[in-house]
Amino acid sequence: MHPKPLLSVLDYPLSIEKFSLRKHERVDTIIPAVISESASDQKGHGAILNISASGAMVALEPANGYSVGQKILLSCTLPDGSGVMELHSSIKNLKPQAEKILMGVCYSDGHVESFNTMRAFYEHCFRYAKGKTPCLK
Repeated sequence: MHPKPLLSVLDYPLSIEKFSLRKHERVDTIIPAVISESASDQKGHGAILNISASGAMVALEPANGYSVGQKILLSCTLPDGSGVMELHSSIKNLKPQAEKILMGVCYSDGHVESFNTMRAFYEHCFRYAKGKTPCLK
């Protein structure tokens, strides 16, 4: 008896659905930032490339020696002029890219005022991107 032949049918789908596995959509930014392990620690300089309600993607120099799971403090001045000082975050992933490292961070418990400032800025940018609010003044 001969084994049954394998049959593969390839055809284009009638529709394609796009969805994200992330909890929150991201908003693209370029915001200079300072990254440190503690308030008195040596600071690294980088840029926040995108933000969400619960985290950010930060680009920085590769020689900073950070590792996944490490706790950091993220500080920056947002384009609306508000300051985010020592936003407690944890590193979720690190990806080398060109001459930089891309660091995915998740905001964690800590400085509530900084978290609320970043969250409010994200929500404003997200509403603006959806055409529901005017741009920053």
